[in-house]
Amino acid sequence: MIVSSIVLVINIFIHIMTSIHAQPMSFQIPPKMRAAQCTDYGKNVEEILSVPQEGTVDTPRLGIDKPPAAFKNEMLIKVQAVALAPGDARVMSGKTREFQGPPSFPYTPGGDVCGIVVAVPEEAKKG
Repeated sequence: MIVSSIVLVINIFIHIMTSIHAQPMSFQIPPKMRAAQCTDYGKNVEEILSVPQEGTVDTPRLGIDKPPAAFKNEMLIKVQAVALAPGDARVMSGKTREFQGPPSFPYTPGGDVCGIVVAVPEEAKKG
């Protein structure tokens, strides 16, 4: 059940990313971004994961949403594709609560991404 749910979610992401990136690319960082979000625990991913048609999540801003020191080793990436790992399914099912603690909801799964770097800290070096 979880595997078929993950495949469904990945297909949703592929559809979203394909429709987004069929447009000419712009490197202007939008104030809102589209992100799949889990609002509660559950076994059926289709019931607990929502993917909005429009951007509803605030886009993180380097040095503004977190202190500049927090971004010393981080960058902002315009995500073009995302993968849901087995760990995402475990978190969404609630199986990791005992040893990891509950995530804050809404939870945005999918930490494995492919995209374009659009913002880096000033002290970042190429290479």
